[in-house]
Amino acid sequence: MKTRLSTAPVLMLPNHSIVFPIVCDASDFAIGCSLVQFD
Repeated sequence: MKTRLSTAPVLMLPNHSIVFPIVCDASDFAIGCSLVQFD
């Protein structure tokens, strides 16, 4: 877990032939959103 949290994520352009969901979360202090796509 420590290694996964301390290394940079692999960023790439989305493949438009595969579904890519938008994941959102919010709290009383912040809001965030991610575009994710699984291999």
